[in-house]
Amino acid sequence: MAWAAWWAVSDPLNLSGAQMIFIAPECNVRDMASDIHHPATCDDNDVAMMRLALALARDAAAMDEVPVGAVVYRGSEVLGRGHNRRESQADPTAHAEMIALREAAHACGSWRLDDCSIAVTLEPCPMCAGALVNARMARLVYGPDDPKMGSVRSLHALCTDTRFNHGLIVVPGILAEEGAQLLRDFFRKRRTEMKGGRSTKGCDDTQT
Repeated sequence: MAWAAWWAVSDPLNLSGAQMIFIAPECNVRDMASDIHHPATCDDNDVAMMRLALALARDAAAMDEVPVGAVVYRGSEVLGRGHNRRESQADPTAHAEMIALREAAHACGSWRLDDCSIAVTLEPCPMCAGALVNARMARLVYGPDDPKMGSVRSLHALCTDTRFNHGLIVVPGILAEEGAQLLRDFFRKRRTEMKGGRSTKGCDDTQT
């Protein structure tokens, strides 16, 4: 069964958005993020920062938060980092990117981050993509695409829309399989807990 058809008929947990993507049994990360290799725009430092973001995503999972992590950096210097904290902070804006942006702006003493890059383990949602534009972020490096909430290239192209007064260089698909596997494992565990009758907070939320 094609994954799109599976989505249409198999939602017993009433999951929405990217949660369903990452528990879909036939999901293929390379289908969602076709541009996996970007030798001209992605270097070893970007990959290292993505690995740090993945470590933050694992910290989020350990707190029963959706495992998404983000790192803002300038060269090899980390300026801000964050992972999802919506449940622990009861804050709908406490996405990984937003936390990392706030920390970086504080470190720089300015809201303008136009000489910085951000590595995120999942394609940003509308709120976070808009925040990256408003922060004048120079570059975005991210993992798998999010066909239900992604607003960088899946549903919208907020970071490269020429109608805005700022655009980002976008590098998708970096360590996409690792980021997607974290999400699959998280939602598989959540689904098992729900089937076992355990109460799971935030079970109907989208990914980021």
